Amino acid sequence: MKIFVIDDQFVIRKKIIKVIQDLNRFPFEFVEVSNERSFYKELHLLDIADSTLFLIDIELKNYFNGIDLAGKIREKNANCFIVFITSFETYGIEVINRQILPFAYLSKNLPMDQLNAKARQLIDHYLMTIQDRESNEIKITVESNNQKVIVYEKNIIYIATIPGYKKMLLIKLLDGEMLVTSRLKSIREQLKAPYFFKELKSFIINLNQIEKIDQTEGFIQFEDQTILDVGISGTRKINQYLKRNGLE
Repeated sequence: MKIFVIDDQFVIRKKIIKVIQDLNRFPFEFVEVSNERSFYKELHLLDIADSTLFLIDIELKNYFNGIDLAGKIREKNANCFIVFITSFETYGIEVINRQILPFAYLSKNLPMDQLNAKARQLIDHYLMTIQDRESNEIKITVESNNQKVIVYEKNIIYIATIPGYKKMLLIKLLDGEMLVTSRLKSIREQLKAPYFFKELKSFIINLNQIEKIDQTEGFIQFEDQTILDVGISGTRKINQYLKRNGLE
């Protein structure tokens, strides 16, 4: 995913890039825009993905400001992410009237500890929003009762093997459960959403649905209050994964 940092102050650009890099949330591709006039003129040539994030100084000292630039970006892509970097809070009405729909505002005057906290909140929200967009569309196809059934990944709580049946799985969903004819390996290969934990032998777990992990007893409690016994080793692996990826 690309992050464009557009500010006419070299120090601010470097500061913001370093703050986000230090979060270690994702290997972002940073594009540091040092010549905003050329960028503005050549914007029509740029391919903008829905996941692209623009961090724009709202007070660009040019024949255009950050709001003008954001307006041109919105003309090219209505779904990308725009965050205004600002020292003031006097541009709200103009931003609303231009229908730019910024994702957030980031104050360049914050003390370093507050800037780090704000940046962490911003990036986590950004990644979660992208994940939600993708999960609303991602689906798998499974076989149940000799029929092909489409299952949306966001609706899956967990998938489990059934002891004694080599090609039969239980899929626990937000609105019920179903038995499907498949192997866990095949389902692992189909699932694309990043929130599935696939490192257990007999289970695939939707990490977004976990409410509680009891490593002493070896069970998981999900948000719908379903309890799943994955063993002490299983809960330990999940906790280690969450810690390793900063998701605790």
